[in-house]
Amino acid sequence: MKNEIKKLGLLLGTFDPIHIGHIELVTRVLGEGLVDKVYIVPTPGNPWKDHKPASFEFRCYMIKHLLKKEITDAGLQDKVGFVTGAFCEYNPVDLADPEDGKYYSYLQLARVKDELGPTYEYYIIGGTDVAESVKGWKKSEEILKEFHLLGMDRAGYVDFPEGGPSIKVSSTNIREMIAQGKPAFPWLMPSTIDIIHKYRLYERE
Repeated sequence: MKNEIKKLGLLLGTFDPIHIGHIELVTRVLGEGLVDKVYIVPTPGNPWKDHKPASFEFRCYMIKHLLKKEITDAGLQDKVGFVTGAFCEYNPVDLADPEDGKYYSYLQLARVKDELGPTYEYYIIGGTDVAESVKGWKKSEEILKEFHLLGMDRAGYVDFPEGGPSIKVSSTNIREMIAQGKPAFPWLMPSTIDIIHKYRLYERE
């Protein structure tokens, strides 16, 4: 990693699937110069949600292909990266909490910092409510000692001109659209759509 990178933003989430709301947030923090580089950090599972996501392997696969295709096409390949915080890229076992087996951010953030190095300023990127949210995370005091919080207006809302409606974009809504056989473009990038169709992700059984 180049030494001139001083501020690293970490966008955490399940990314089930990754969508334009996530991408908009990444490009906005870069465009406003709030961080020098962003790493997308998929979590194996969310301890606060009952929803069982697509496999960690598939979610990582979608992110990597989006970076290889759309992010590269946009000329941002040196500004946006991908890291899991797992010793083995698709094996999240080492990220599970030893007490209850769930996946909490404190373990993954520590591993990410080990992977990327201790000499940079780390920022957790999230919506404007991220500060309150982090307070409820396991071992939040440890997290807040090591990582800054970068709260942005919540991504995932597309505002139409002339007072038109706002459309909320969320992974939950997108999964439901796919299950109903509705097109997910433009909420998903073409590379993501290709993978979802190829492997028939999110279809109702």
